[in-house]
Amino acid sequence: MTTNGKNGLIFIFIGLLCLSMIGYFAYYLLGRVNSHKESYSDKKKELVVLEERKKQSQQLRDDLVKLSDDAEKINEAFLGAGFDDTVNFTIQVEDIAKTLGIQYEINIARNATNIQPSSIKDLPVDRVLDTFPHIIFKIDLESTYADLVKFIEGLNRMPYYINIERLDIRKSGIAEEGGVVLTKATLQVKVFTHEIKPSN
Repeated sequence: MTTNGKNGLIFIFIGLLCLSMIGYFAYYLLGRVNSHKESYSDKKKELVVLEERKKQSQQLRDDLVKLSDDAEKINEAFLGAGFDDTVNFTIQVEDIAKTLGIQYEINIARNATNIQPSSIKDLPVDRVLDTFPHIIFKIDLESTYADLVKFIEGLNRMPYYINIERLDIRKSGIAEEGGVVLTKATLQVKVFTHEIKPSN
């Protein structure tokens, strides 16, 4: 073999070595690109999931704020179970009657502020309501039928959870002034209250 032949073999060998190094380097780079491509795809999926969780988290925060506001409103709709709360409620009812010129008498028929709501699942709704803390007021009224209706509407506008349990209406006579027909009514009004916590 001549020097040119040896040099040619060396160049071919070096050329093959360079090509194999370039091939290896290209294979290595493509492998890295593919692994980064998969990593990028995984990160993109994670980012989409995180973005969705962020939206859900914000929605939950918004719902919590709304529920907190609603819970506060609901809490305010229950009459306090203390003596002063009961007196204030009675004064509000008296104010409605006085404004309408209705003769009235208000008594407490039942005070059940120390009971606990039932945990029985299939209890009828009316029975479930009986298990919530409440006070039942007996209200005797005498006035015109129209004013009695306005009185009941006034009760419904009060900021409490109120249930009229019973309503008895009967004609009582004719007023001396103006000949207006008078009506007597007896209402049993259930007002739901906060539960009285037992003292330890």
